[in-house]
Amino acid sequence: MNHGYIIDVTTDKAQYYGGETVNISVEYKIDTQATLVVDIIKDFDVIKSFEQAINPKDSEQIAAFTYTPEAYVWQGFGIECHLKCEGEELSLGTGAFDVVENAKLCPRYGFISDFGQEDEGREEDVDWLRKLHINVVQFYDWMYRHEQLLPDEPYFDDALGRKLSIKAVAQKVQACHRYNMKATAYGAIYAASKDFYESHRDWAMYDNRGVGISLATWLYLMDISPDSPWTAHISKEFAKAIKELDFDGIHLDTYGFPRKYFVGNEEGELIDYADVVNPFIDQVRKHTDEAREDSLLIYNNVNNYPTHAVVHSVVDAVYVEVWAPSTTYRHLYEICHDIRTRCDKPIVLAAYIKPLHEEGSYEDKQATLLLASAVIFASGGHHLVMGGYQGALHDPYYADYSPIEDTAAIRRYYDHAVRYGHIFFDPALRDITMTQTGGINDSIILEGCECSTDPQAGKVWTLVKESKSHIVIHMVNLCGLEDDEWDTMKHPTNPVKNVTVKALIYDKIQSIHVVSPDAQPATTQPVAYESMQADQGNATVFTVPEVNMWTSVIITKDV
Repeated sequence: MNHGYIIDVTTDKAQYYGGETVNISVEYKIDTQATLVVDIIKDFDVIKSFEQAINPKDSEQIAAFTYTPEAYVWQGFGIECHLKCEGEELSLGTGAFDVVENAKLCPRYGFISDFGQEDEGREEDVDWLRKLHINVVQFYDWMYRHEQLLPDEPYFDDALGRKLSIKAVAQKVQACHRYNMKATAYGAIYAASKDFYESHRDWAMYDNRGVGISLATWLYLMDISPDSPWTAHISKEFAKAIKELDFDGIHLDTYGFPRKYFVGNEEGELIDYADVVNPFIDQVRKHTDEAREDSLLIYNNVNNYPTHAVVHSVVDAVYVEVWAPSTTYRHLYEICHDIRTRCDKPIVLAAYIKPLHEEGSYEDKQATLLLASAVIFASGGHHLVMGGYQGALHDPYYADYSPIEDTAAIRRYYDHAVRYGHIFFDPALRDITMTQTGGINDSIILEGCECSTDPQAGKVWTLVKESKSHIVIHMVNLCGLEDDEWDTMKHPTNPVKNVTVKALIYDKIQSIHVVSPDAQPATTQPVAYESMQADQGNATVFTVPEVNMWTSVIITKDV
């Protein structure tokens, strides 16, 4: 008979800076005298351990622990909580946190979109993101109008008629700050109401017919060239929002069009959008940095355009909103891979999971979401999808998000991405898949399952990366799937057991671990390995016991 179990493990902030105290809460249920052991793990070593006797008569079955880490540029930590009775382990619970020098190193992006009068004093949405370690929060459609962000009155109707409260917005900005989250204010870079367009026609974009370019005839697009009156106007609006509401920066939204436009009319100057976007971003940065030192700036490259230009701009992350024809897992990987070959900035993909809003079992919806996130995480990107009041995105109108019924698996994935984030998202980690494994490559051979070097339905996708300190082999299990499209309903994939890895590694190995967020609780297993003779030297051989949906091998070099 099991006399107790751990319910939850949480930390009080989304992220920490060196010298800040990490407050850890462990919620449990017991009916006998027991002991709670809490281990803080850096990489794979226990660096601090706490032990506390607990009693079923305690008024609150929550134990609190504090730990103050030293300063790091970026370091993830695991929390492992062991509930024991007379030497027997009753339950294991896990959590994570990270310590950074600057949140810009690893922007884990989420959103909130509820700002009505009824949301004043409510922080459940911010608290939900804290538990996911979301450290950058986009405030979506918080504003009065696209061309005038701040309202004249405390209560107002937004452009779509939603009744909003600027007090609710301000409160949630401060709630984010208490949890060490950065709050970015949504702002469309060129959108203005029809009334504004009518009175500023010489500021607008025009097509080759001389017609003002619009989105559904209710938002008109304004000229973003560096010397345009609109650029000066909207830059000041962004700075004003930062000053008056204490935002940390701006989320610069776009609609993916146009590629070219005329200023004034079809007889005016022809502008190539990709030529003016970076000077526009420079102008915005000048104003936002004046409003807040080291402001945060993120720009939406809709369907990966014009990423080729924006990677060289002063944005703090490369953010891509993914749409057709980028419909497959391979496309998600290729977007991340292409960005990483161009720059070392953090990568964020906004990939909306349409099946969350369709008929189907929650298990299938969850598998669809987790598989997409696993592919993005393994590819070196962060996934913008989580937010609201315990919700996730199924389309680009964030106010209409889908509720998440069971948060345990989602939280394990985000804990996992934080615990090993300094390894998984290290910009020094380079993709060596196509030169080291698969086809004629025999540096890394996997046996015991059907593998592919790109994400294919029915196979285990293997992605291999290397830095000076680590080799990482990601395995995303797509076995049993009928297609490789990330935005169609999936079901939980079939586990693959006992995969043998033979790796020709010349570096001295410190350790090999298999890590996965799929087990409950998430697992980290040291792996025994041996050496065997191969054609080009001695190969390191070991076995991965199981690949569920996302499993990774972390080989730590002795450097």
